[in-house]
Amino acid sequence: MNQENTTSDFDYLEDDDSYTKAQYLIGLEEIRKDIANKNPDDLDAQASYGDVLIFNKKFQEAIDFFYPLYQKNYEEGFGIGHIIDSLKGLGKTEKDFNWIIPPKIYHLDNVTLDLCTKILHSQKKVVTISALYDEIFLYQSDYITFNEQEFSKFILQNNDSFILIGDRSNPLEMEIKAKL
Repeated sequence: MNQENTTSDFDYLEDDDSYTKAQYLIGLEEIRKDIANKNPDDLDAQASYGDVLIFNKKFQEAIDFFYPLYQKNYEEGFGIGHIIDSLKGLGKTEKDFNWIIPPKIYHLDNVTLDLCTKILHSQKKVVTISALYDEIFLYQSDYITFNEQEFSKFILQNNDSFILIGDRSNPLEMEIKAKL
């Protein structure tokens, strides 16, 4: 007897897989909440619980959770990224939050271009786009709204202020310097 299975014969597996994932996330949230409650001074435990709240799209709950932690630890920048991600999830921006000290948040805009130009003018040596990204954004920001690939594409599209040297198929490794 030759029996062929069709895709619809296995549709229940997809529903079962979705249910399993949902149950896992609910369980993970409870576990991380318990760990955070047992370790209130452990910021990693607090961040892990907040991560799962955001992943589960409980954005307002995440903001409410992080706000007192942010107030207590704002000098270290704790909670800034979580709060911004939650605000974005609610369709809001960083301007919709009452920051103690406004965080350094970078967008792909003219402010970023001007900063890159300023940094490059102050340097004696040529650097890669990747190194520029690391120097400015990874070490001097509280939150970046773009990743390294988006930054390199932005630089390539706005290269009136820069001299770019190298292979455009690998923009992160291209050397960059400011035009005089």
